[in-house]
Amino acid sequence: MADLATAETKVIYTPPAGQPYSKDLWAPEIHSLNGRWYIYFSADSLNNLSHRVWVIENPSPDPMQGEWTMKGKIGDAGNHWEIDMSVMDYNGQLYAAWSGWEGSANGRQDIYIAKLKNPWTLDGDRVKISQPDSVIPIECSNCADSVLSRVTAVQPSSSIFTSGRPMLIIGSMVKNMPGRNSGPVPGRPAWTTSGASWNNRPSPCPQKSRTTP
Repeated sequence: MADLATAETKVIYTPPAGQPYSKDLWAPEIHSLNGRWYIYFSADSLNNLSHRVWVIENPSPDPMQGEWTMKGKIGDAGNHWEIDMSVMDYNGQLYAAWSGWEGSANGRQDIYIAKLKNPWTLDGDRVKISQPDSVIPIECSNCADSVLSRVTAVQPSSSIFTSGRPMLIIGSMVKNMPGRNSGPVPGRPAWTTSGASWNNRPSPCPQKSRTTP
């Protein structure tokens, strides 16, 4: 990480104009799966209601070389709004987790998970495993009392494994407040894509320091 500031950079993909994934590209995540490289990114057509996750593929052993091509949109059968997808391989089965809306209207962002048929296709329905249902204290320099603010969005950041258990690290955000906290959502040893197989930890880990800008 110390050399990241001086590491080589390269533009590996520029979407063509006029496509549903031409604007607002963010949250790229790169994975090596089945001998090929894949990048998952969020994008839209300059209308947030159309934000979805898209996948590009590169067969080169070196992701800095070769050609990246569009595999397509990766989403559930209901074509719900989605962003910030993370992918993990658990015992030979690929899974995807992402932040999305329950319905078609702009609202609360929940975490969903689903199996993958291949790196660019979901297998079956999505399952909600986490939602922002907590109220947290927010420091307010202009307020006489502490402020309680509701978490409005949760988004997957990465996945790790500990003692044979998958653990999804998610970020939580409060509307109109800067920054976000991260916390683990561990799955049980015999976990499935059942919401009951996942447990939300009660507090962020790590938490933002008061001295952190």
